[in-house]
Amino acid sequence: MAVQFQTQDDRSLIFSWSMNGIEEGVALEQRIPGEADDGLFGTPVDVSQVDDWNRLIPIRVFGLEPVWHIPNEGAKRSPCAFRVLVDEGRELVISLGKIENGRPTYIPDSLLVFFDPAKARDYLASLNSIVGSGLLGAGFRP
Repeated sequence: MAVQFQTQDDRSLIFSWSMNGIEEGVALEQRIPGEADDGLFGTPVDVSQVDDWNRLIPIRVFGLEPVWHIPNEGAKRSPCAFRVLVDEGRELVISLGKIENGRPTYIPDSLLVFFDPAKARDYLASLNSIVGSGLLGAGFRP
């Protein structure tokens, strides 16, 4: 599973779940035009007509802010989410997790996209693995 932004010059910015031993998080990569697609992310789904996404298109990314966590005892810190700052002061948050029983739940091999920063903060603040993030406020500690 991945969230991919396609740029006007056909570059791709890809957020995906990543795991290496006990370390897991949200990976971020950029692909250039013509670079082979390894098929790891499945079949792409065009969300440009979905209301929440449609309000962001065309999207201009101005900044990325990782939210760090320590996923397992003995693991190094890794990003469990990214705050994506877009034009006109808007933002979205791409995080590990999924919706279960109508609520965001930490499931490390899935991705959630929050269009409401307050809901993202509430969800991320509920995770006991967070080690700090500007998204949650200066000096946030669980």
